[in-house]
Amino acid sequence: MPRMNVVRRVVAIALLVAVTLFTFLRYEKSNETRDDRKIEADKNGIWGKDRPVVGWAAEVKPMDPMEVGTDAMEEAMDTTEVREKDTEMLAFVRNMIRHAWSGYVTYANGFDDLKPISKLGRNWYAGGSLRNTVLDSIDTLWIAGLQKEYEEARAMTTLLSFDVNARVSFFETTIRGLGGLLSAHSLTGDTHYLQLALDLGNRLLKAVNASTGIASSAIGLHSGRPEFFHWLDNKVSTAETGSYSLEFLYLSHHTGDRRFEEAAKAITRTFSHLRSNTTVKGLWPGRIDQNVLRLIDSGQYSVGGMIDSFYEYLLKVWVLVGRPIASDSAQSPESWATVLRSMYDESVDSILTHIAINSSKPLRRPIAYLPDTRPPGTRIPTGRSKVMEHLACFIPGLLALGVETSLSKNKTRDERIMAWAEDLSQGCAKMYTEGAFGIAPEIAFMEDERVRPASDFSEHSKYLLRPEVLESLFILHRLTHRPQYRRWARAILKSIERECRVDAGYAGIKHVGKARPEREYIDLQESFFIAETLKYGYLIFESDDVIPLDEWIFNTEAHPLRILQPTL
Repeated sequence: MPRMNVVRRVVAIALLVAVTLFTFLRYEKSNETRDDRKIEADKNGIWGKDRPVVGWAAEVKPMDPMEVGTDAMEEAMDTTEVREKDTEMLAFVRNMIRHAWSGYVTYANGFDDLKPISKLGRNWYAGGSLRNTVLDSIDTLWIAGLQKEYEEARAMTTLLSFDVNARVSFFETTIRGLGGLLSAHSLTGDTHYLQLALDLGNRLLKAVNASTGIASSAIGLHSGRPEFFHWLDNKVSTAETGSYSLEFLYLSHHTGDRRFEEAAKAITRTFSHLRSNTTVKGLWPGRIDQNVLRLIDSGQYSVGGMIDSFYEYLLKVWVLVGRPIASDSAQSPESWATVLRSMYDESVDSILTHIAINSSKPLRRPIAYLPDTRPPGTRIPTGRSKVMEHLACFIPGLLALGVETSLSKNKTRDERIMAWAEDLSQGCAKMYTEGAFGIAPEIAFMEDERVRPASDFSEHSKYLLRPEVLESLFILHRLTHRPQYRRWARAILKSIERECRVDAGYAGIKHVGKARPEREYIDLQESFFIAETLKYGYLIFESDDVIPLDEWIFNTEAHPLRILQPTL
């Protein structure tokens, strides 16, 4: 009997050890992707294969799994090409545009924006209206073939005066007002728009330092006095001062006024000078001290707010002037722009090395994300965060456009960048498709293959009718014609229609996880909803010969401008 007891004890101890070991191994496996790893030196080329693994999935399943479920994501490898226009979805989006415009005309005519819940108008500035929604919508109405609505918008511009006693945002007025007028001119050839654009451009030009090309944050349209924002500590945003060259170059080309071109060249020289002062090669901080020409580097980097359109215009300005190459310097007056393409390529390498994260779980094709990051070499603790801004989701489309316009002979590099673009687009689409109601939050949190608003804080959980995901899906569809991009766009647009449509237009949502009737709306239909969200939503279902990407380039407010020297 004592012998039997010993045997039993030995067996029991062995079982206990086995169970403990099994539990430990399972715990370690389940946590192997949760560690906040520091960014290590790349061992496998520019980006390598050993990326930190972080994935997302939803806590609440989408309302319509047939439209937006996991099966759709798993079909991302589908290489079937879809080139024909989708007339059903074109009609669907055209009706969305018509409804949004009708609400503005009915309740906010003469104002900048529509408040669709209270059915009122809203102006940005106390001094008067710039009719932002009108200027932002003209090209969309034209492209969508809404002739009656387009004529309404054009008639409204004849009543417009920019001689208002208002201090306006240089950036927003340039990309929305000036960009909208220039796009209308580019599409229609109507010189009425060019005349208005020149008037507005002359007023905006007073914000630009002629020597450095750096623009002040605000400008008095009547007084001509430049001002800087206190919330930026009287410094300038890199994105804002870096996102006017596209519009100024187009205006200069079509009016013959060289001052606008010289401003674009001046800011290019300044960026070329500051390039060598970046702490991490290719990654730029969000602020510049214009007084001493110094980057204000906090050590934390992103591709979202404060920096986003800076990266965008590095590529697009170069494309607009005809994609010059360095060897053209003796013959081409546009050779100055070659530095921008060089800076863009440098930044892409750094973004994909230090910011982007790739995950291959649980789906067959990798999904990638773009969180904020603190790379090695900075003075603060290193590592990636677990949050990503909706604003960052323009990057997949920009990467794809960069590959399409590349003059590089490094085919392997281009293929890897395109793979990143496709993977990132899937991560961005999941912000919608894995949401409780098919609507993305402003800032998403990633953990354990899950996606949700970064917090219940309204700035994280809200939806502002943003366009960035649809922008990337449009570009990727045009360049690859793979069906998943239209499929995801269809799901997103139908979710917006279902969740955001109200009697007088479309409203944002304060918390994307809350259902009606508890849901609170944001009483604002941003002008970029028609300008960007619905324009990209429309064009993704159009045929390639409508605004072809080898002839047109979009500004950061989705206003298409015809390339000055077409290359194809």
